[in-house]
Amino acid sequence: MEKNCIVINIENETELLNKWDSEKSFNEDFKSYIISKTNEISNNEKINLIINSNNFIEQSLVADMFFKWINKEIRNIQNKKVNNTIKQIKLLIIGILFIVISLYIEQTNNIVLFTVISTIGAFAVWEAASIWIIENPELRKNNKILNKINKNLNIIVNNKQGL
Repeated sequence: MEKNCIVINIENETELLNKWDSEKSFNEDFKSYIISKTNEISNNEKINLIINSNNFIEQSLVADMFFKWINKEIRNIQNKKVNNTIKQIKLLIIGILFIVISLYIEQTNNIVLFTVISTIGAFAVWEAASIWIIENPELRKNNKILNKINKNLNIIVNNKQGL
């Protein structure tokens, strides 16, 4: 089997679907499996998703569901990136303001108030940095994988009725 192939063997399409969703959507195990397998394939290679089923599955339906899922996930990541940027800016502004205020309070020799205000400021700056250091790289990684799937995926459904 080629290294750029992801092979799924199922009885029927319900094994791929989220049984709790009224609209047809893929279950989380299937999504996770596809993402993990895609991560193993280099960026410029075509990805062949081969679905072998013992019952009839319409290839166009699977392809439509797949690309709806991928595009929805990409939009969610883009929204999360925008929200993270806004959150980072707010936290940095608040943090810097509290640190500047704490510098003025330090001159009044009120050590307790200085400590509290400067700690709040440092915490806000740290939270902004943690978004930048921890959350944003994970979003970029996921976005890269989803774009690779969107760009390079070829879906093949093999129906083996009666076998």
